[in-house]
Amino acid sequence: MKTKILNVRITEQEMQILEDYAHQTMRTKSDLVREWIRSITDKLQRHNQAS
Repeated sequence: MKTKILNVRITEQEMQILEDYAHQTMRTKSDLVREWIRSITDKLQRHNQAS
């Protein structure tokens, strides 16, 4: 699978939250963002099925 790079501007507080959560769950920040995107995909599919 071809990958892309995403640059996102977030506040210092948001970065700290992401870093803390990544550390607590022993995952990378990239892994967390990918999981979040996948969760949106799942929600979108369920929404489209209900429509």
